[in-house]
Amino acid sequence: MTARMSDLPAILALLLLGGCAGEPADDGRVSRPGEYTGYSEAVYDGHEMSSFYIEVRDGTRLTADLFRPTLGGVVADEPLPVLWMHTPHNRRTYRGDSRAARRPRP
Repeated sequence: MTARMSDLPAILALLLLGGCAGEPADDGRVSRPGEYTGYSEAVYDGHEMSSFYIEVRDGTRLTADLFRPTLGGVVADEPLPVLWMHTPHNRRTYRGDSRAARRPRP
């Protein structure tokens, strides 16, 4: 079976919601925007953003912003998991705030 681009929102919803089915465990751990307790301590204290273009087959250039974690101002160089977000517009700001500033923080 081959997925089409139009299937992407449904696929992402299934992936994101798949681990959320059923009742949450009552073990004191909380992970939601603005609240994070009962898990490991934060390792990084900031982030660095860089921007670049990705040219696709038809010559269209897509803009990408890459956020990498920092510790004491030094960018992490070890392999880390990736979180992907895309939007057709408003990549830098949303309602006057930086999109990075609106990310949930531990």
